[in-house]
Amino acid sequence: MLKRGGGRKFLEWDALDPEARYALEPAQSGDPDLAYDREWALELIARAKEKLRAESEAGGKGELFEALKKSLTGDEPSRSETAARLGLTEGALKAAVHRLRERYRELLRAEIAETVNTRTEIDDEMRYLVAVLRGR
Repeated sequence: MLKRGGGRKFLEWDALDPEARYALEPAQSGDPDLAYDREWALELIARAKEKLRAESEAGGKGELFEALKKSLTGDEPSRSETAARLGLTEGALKAAVHRLRERYRELLRAEIAETVNTRTEIDDEMRYLVAVLRGR
């Protein structure tokens, strides 16, 4: 049974240089407001990931972050192979992925909190961010 996103190859957007990112952008024939919101969403995600990377490195877990960062976008490599490479059990790796995703979500919410007037708007903005990235 395939898991969520199974069989799909994900592109690690942040790993691309600016020219490659530009080449993959759709033509700007659509709604410019939607294009702006999409760029805004990508920028918030990039900032949250960068903060997570910096936190991980500061805590001596830079290697772990590098090995698990694809799990944030759904392009997770084999857990058994990753666990073996890092010298962890699969259970420990699963817990590490869970903690990484949880902290990423907290950092993303913090980034969104800086763009809204009240804390009650964070969930609405989070839903909108997801919708924009899905092209809705």
